[in-house]
Amino acid sequence: MQAIIRVALKKTVLDVQGRAITKALQGHGHEEVLGVRQGKFFEIELADGMRPETARASLERLAADVLSNPVIEDYEVALLDVAEGKGREQWRESWDTSEPGKRTRSS
Repeated sequence: MQAIIRVALKKTVLDVQGRAITKALQGHGHEEVLGVRQGKFFEIELADGMRPETARASLERLAADVLSNPVIEDYEVALLDVAEGKGREQWRESWDTSEPGKRTRSS
């Protein structure tokens, strides 16, 4: 089983690096770019035979306790079902971003 964890600054936190990237892109002639928010992206390989519920709980703890700073960052967790043909290229389609803060891939 594979998983993806995405960590980014909360919308209420100024993203200085994102702002610098935006200015650099615009300076290179990409005036269409109005804003950039940057973050961290983790691809995680999990042990075979883990139950999805156990894997999700473990990943949620990992994201909250180790990979993010919950004071200033949000995180998203996605389990990828490679056996069913859902790989990394399809993970974005099922993000539930309706709730601010911690966002978890809907099943």
